[in-house]
Amino acid sequence: LARYVRDQGLLSWEEAIRKMTSQAATALGLARIGRIAQGYRANVVVFDPDRVKDEATFSEPSTFAAAMPSSDA
Repeated sequence: LARYVRDQGLLSWEEAIRKMTSQAATALGLARIGRIAQGYRANVVVFDPDRVKDEATFSEPSTFAAAMPSSDA
């Protein structure tokens, strides 16, 4: 998100979020996931778009991004 949306402007925030949520769920055949709509499972993440930054590396690919809550939050 930081590099391609905020810094380079290659995608809008909306398009990037859609690619990570509803488009991915559809591609994987997951029903009622990936959108905020009646009858769908609710998974919502709140983040600061000015502070989000990828912290993962090839040696530590599971590192959470800065300004994104972990699943423990």
